[in-house]
Amino acid sequence: MITARSCLHLRSTVVTAGVQKELWFALGVLAPLFVIFAHRAATVTSLAEGDHLGFAAEVDTTGLTGLQRRSILQVALTVLDPLGFNIEDHDSDQHGRHLRIHYAPRPGHTFPEPTNREHVT
Repeated sequence: MITARSCLHLRSTVVTAGVQKELWFALGVLAPLFVIFAHRAATVTSLAEGDHLGFAAEVDTTGLTGLQRRSILQVALTVLDPLGFNIEDHDSDQHGRHLRIHYAPRPGHTFPEPTNREHVT
């Protein structure tokens, strides 16, 4: 059984230093979509993307059907695109089949800052 704690896996080679809060948020949105549509955990294969260090990730989609990939991508884009994320389905010799998530806010697309939830009297 997949639990909330186990719905996101990082490959042992993944370096997490410098990853920004926006990207962790996006992975938190994406992980349960893998459980819902593919009945498996999301596996992050990279968090270091050259010039986008800390703002990009690759998530393995090897073995998913086309319908599973499209379903995950469609819902993820619905939630994350308005916040400034690009998500693309890739297939390459070097990285295999994967989703690439990149945070690149466009004008009018901003990531919301946390609000203070303390009760003010």
